[in-house]
Amino acid sequence: MTTKYRKVLVVAAVATLGLLMIAPTQASTNGNGPTYASLETMGTIHVVNVVLNDNKGTLMPADFQMTVKHFGGNVQGSPFAAVAGSGVTFVLEPGTYVVSQEAVDGYSGTWSGDEITNGFIYLHAGQEVTMTRTIIDDGVGNVVANEPVTDEPVTETGGTLPATATPWFNALVVALLIAAAGVVGMRRSVVLRNRRG
Repeated sequence: MTTKYRKVLVVAAVATLGLLMIAPTQASTNGNGPTYASLETMGTIHVVNVVLNDNKGTLMPADFQMTVKHFGGNVQGSPFAAVAGSGVTFVLEPGTYVVSQEAVDGYSGTWSGDEITNGFIYLHAGQEVTMTRTIIDDGVGNVVANEPVTDEPVTETGGTLPATATPWFNALVVALLIAAAGVVGMRRSVVLRNRRG
């Protein structure tokens, strides 16, 4: 085994073990937020609601129920009544979140903000994001009471979120692939040496 391949294997092993030791610090219990994560590893989401009543609508931001979910479960403080102005702030672990608003007959809305797609956001450590839900009245209506309740987060069009891996898991996979490449390279080196010798 050459020194070059030994170094590759050592780096891959150290990276893999390091990720396995870091992973438990990202754990949370019962979906209510972080258990061990420090504030430096958290991100912040501000949820703001703006209601435009230009078609005889009378509802205000507080009349709309909103949620912030992570892997189908409400985060601590969710669901909540929407707030205009500074909005409602959530300090959360990095990861994929879905912010949604209950459907209200006679109103439709859009999301705006950096790195936001239809209420979906991948929150990074130290990142601060403001998500604004602008709701426009289409006419006078009532709250829709018979919407299906699911444990899975859904998009605005009713689709479900894909199952995604956490960032530490992706890094673990990369480290294992590097280790595998080192083993293959080492084996090639031994085969070539045996042919010469």
